[in-house]
Amino acid sequence: MSESMGVYRRDAKGGNSSLKFHRKGAGNSIDTPQSERKVSQRESDAPQKGCVRMADLIEINASRLSDIERNLALKKLSSNPHTINGVKNRSKLSFYEEMIGLLMFLFFPGCVIWCPVLMPVIAAFCFKKSLESAFVYLLVLALLTFFPHSKTSHFGNSPIFAILFKYTSLSYAWEAPLDKKKSPYMFVCPPHGVLPVSNLLFLIGLPHIWGFEFHGLTTDAALRLPILRQIMLWVGCKPATRKS
Repeated sequence: MSESMGVYRRDAKGGNSSLKFHRKGAGNSIDTPQSERKVSQRESDAPQKGCVRMADLIEINASRLSDIERNLALKKLSSNPHTINGVKNRSKLSFYEEMIGLLMFLFFPGCVIWCPVLMPVIAAFCFKKSLESAFVYLLVLALLTFFPHSKTSHFGNSPIFAILFKYTSLSYAWEAPLDKKKSPYMFVCPPHGVLPVSNLLFLIGLPHIWGFEFHGLTTDAALRLPILRQIMLWVGCKPATRKS
């Protein structure tokens, strides 16, 4: 599959809309105006199987498209999951995007390494300076550790994640579409590393493919470390407890 870029546009009145995909190297574009022709039921269904670059779906903000528009986009952008030579190619990054991706991974999940080291250093400095500083430190630490957070829908639409999907060249393959009407679904992802970065990106990417939200289950301990906790809760993770 050649590298693709999708652009979604809607007119000022909010009526007519179209999906336009430019395939690099192909020298042409495909314009599919929804207002100019009727879309058959077969055309509007999600492809039964396929493989798609997540960066391509993020670029057209597929999670905000209608079901018909998103399914049409999947058909234009996806390839056969058993012949994915084009998808296996790494995404091209500018120097700016490369640096942003590197810094983001140093921040998260890198915080698992530097946060436990930095916290005692800050604590020692605050306690040595004054009791007021120590109190402020403990208050901020308590808020970061215990203050409740919930999933933020717009968090996954941040331009930062578009860069991360390109940085990781993450692709999603399926052999059967997911139907909203038949949810809920449960995905099991064993084995994974100590820091399941691909699983978190998977959670962010699923709404761009199927149009509905997912939540991830993780150990309660992972939701106690500041910064790591906030990001995982914003993505949509919940503690895997007896209650949940």
